[in-house]
Amino acid sequence: MATIESNSYLVISAVRETRPADRHGWGFALLCATVVSLYVRPADIVHSIQNWPVYQVLILACIGVSARSLTLQLHPSRLVRNPMVASMLALILAAFASHATHGDWWAARNSAWNIGKLAVLFMLVLCLVNTKGRLLTFVRLQVVVICFSVTIALADYYNLMEVNSIRAVVEVVQHDGSDQGLIERLRGTGIFEDPNDLGMVIVLGLVLSFCFMMQEDVGWFRYLWLFPISIAMLGLAHTYSRGALLSLASTVPAWLYIRGGRRAAIWGTLTAIPLLLVLYAGRMTDVDAVFDGTGQSRIRIWSDALHTFRQFPIFGIGEGMFVEEHGVVTHNSFLQGFAELGFIGGATFLGLFFIGMTSLLPKVQDEKLEHLRGFVFAALVGYGVGLLSLSRQFEGPTFLLLGLIAATINVSEAGPDRRVLLGGKLLIFVSFVSALFLIAMSLLVRFLIAR
Repeated sequence: MATIESNSYLVISAVRETRPADRHGWGFALLCATVVSLYVRPADIVHSIQNWPVYQVLILACIGVSARSLTLQLHPSRLVRNPMVASMLALILAAFASHATHGDWWAARNSAWNIGKLAVLFMLVLCLVNTKGRLLTFVRLQVVVICFSVTIALADYYNLMEVNSIRAVVEVVQHDGSDQGLIERLRGTGIFEDPNDLGMVIVLGLVLSFCFMMQEDVGWFRYLWLFPISIAMLGLAHTYSRGALLSLASTVPAWLYIRGGRRAAIWGTLTAIPLLLVLYAGRMTDVDAVFDGTGQSRIRIWSDALHTFRQFPIFGIGEGMFVEEHGVVTHNSFLQGFAELGFIGGATFLGLFFIGMTSLLPKVQDEKLEHLRGFVFAALVGYGVGLLSLSRQFEGPTFLLLGLIAATINVSEAGPDRRVLLGGKLLIFVSFVSALFLIAMSLLVRFLIAR
């Protein structure tokens, strides 16, 4: 009798948890509007609304509509079954502790508040993108808004329209210590003013565009996705971003590994990488910069970040304090996490990517979700590689992508055995991966830094 009652309880609980939240779709609609306002700031295009808090109003409305769904994500049973949410909470605590251990309580509250807002954005994606239809719609929306943002940037770049918020970045190209000329690098609006930041989000849109272009069951309509693919590839070329090219190159073996295993990844990579090197030849493929110029300066900053970590190994120097101390960001999101938040916070942030990739490895029964899984996995790998040369750890797009990963895992689940559970074994693995990362970065810096 006890067994029957227990099984009945599990069935009822499963039904309750799979019951769709946000039945009327208001929360999802507000989330989509929030994403659009994040990628394409209306004030950068329509100056008459420059002082309007569009993003803030939309996300507060979304939170209000979805408050019950958000609070359900914090239930202890769900935290155990979704360690990405638990990691978000740990990241907030790590940011608070990074300042509190130095006695700066105001900065501790401020850092926890700022990262908490990003964690809410992550959880909104997780709880509202809760069906296959919504997941596919949300992915398409990201492709469209990224393509729209790049189109505006290109229109300004080619003088087809004037966007006052975009300022050209002109850079001197050097080779063997001598100037080779000037290049104008593509910039976007809003949070994508840096060409490298724009390049990384272009790679995200490019990978997700290929997901729909290669969806054979929709017939010839899938070739319409060649338009955003062309826009993204053109925009990527004009960013002249080496980090973005490296990010794109890493998506190829990642997708091939998911689809065909290790052998397919090796042979496909040997074919695809030379094509990328030819397609984007020039500044983006100039490896001399690693030993001279901007590449060498970034390696020295990495060395400073590792030194800072060794000084404050547990809780870090304080979130945001590396810039205060050195005047520059680390140009490596994971290293900056370790330097500012210590091993606890840095491992938590790195663990979000580790958990996401591990959870996406098992195959999915549904054909469309299985098709999507490979490209989402490739997008996560590419974005993670991009973060190795950029400091974008606490930015909206980073947490949006992590939310997309969590939502994909949640929608794609075939059962509890698919889920990476929070526990001692996971903590040991994340700690081990974090230690390996720090050792690898230390060896890389020692090898590449000019004496």
